Amino acid sequence: MVLVQWPAKLIDLLEHRRHIVQQTNLARLRCAREILAEGADRAVWFDADVLVYAPDALTFDAPDGFALCREVWVQSVGESHQPVYCVNQAVVVADRGHPLLDYLIWAHETLVRDRPNNVRRFGTATALLAAIHAATPLPLVGNIAMLNPTMLREIARGDAGPVTRDYVRRHGYSTQAANLTLSMLGASPGEDSATEAEFDAAVDVLLATRGAPLDLARAYASAASSAQSRGTR
Repeated sequence: MVLVQWPAKLIDLLEHRRHIVQQTNLARLRCAREILAEGADRAVWFDADVLVYAPDALTFDAPDGFALCREVWVQSVGESHQPVYCVNQAVVVADRGHPLLDYLIWAHETLVRDRPNNVRRFGTATALLAAIHAATPLPLVGNIAMLNPTMLREIARGDAGPVTRDYVRRHGYSTQAANLTLSMLGASPGEDSATEAEFDAAVDVLLATRGAPLDLARAYASAASSAQSRGTR
């Protein structure tokens, strides 16, 4: 077990606001740095709610020695789906000596210390990383899917629905694991959410089918079939 020594001021800020998510965002990076300092060549972090449904095919293409996760968040807008392209750290790959690890630790700590009002729900995760990525592209892995509550409900019913198929096409990469976004369980009123039973059912489907609802070829095949059935090309 690696014990992380937290600066007292950061602890006060985070605990005062009860930012468990922000504590975890920083802890994963500091744990990775300590493991690498102890002699490991590579540290890999997986969030507890990342489901690996094809473990024998899972690889990490991180030729730069560091990688975060490509994120596509599909939002329903009326009858259409609007994708938002971001970055998340559900999975972090870090090789010893890579400068990005120290930089991201510094960015997390500086944000909490100097701009505490910006430490909102995803302020030290997607929001911070997406801002950095917009300025200077970060190395990303594309084989980790990102499930929103609508997709979880569709998959829980046994297959890929329209939002899931659209997500897979927008993501554009084959996946062997998925971030289940368990933080959306029991979301506030007015927010999209999935029930615990729907999470469990979606996990069962993905494990039983090795992620078939998220298969890239099937998603495009479904789109082609739908177009043909409408008499379009």
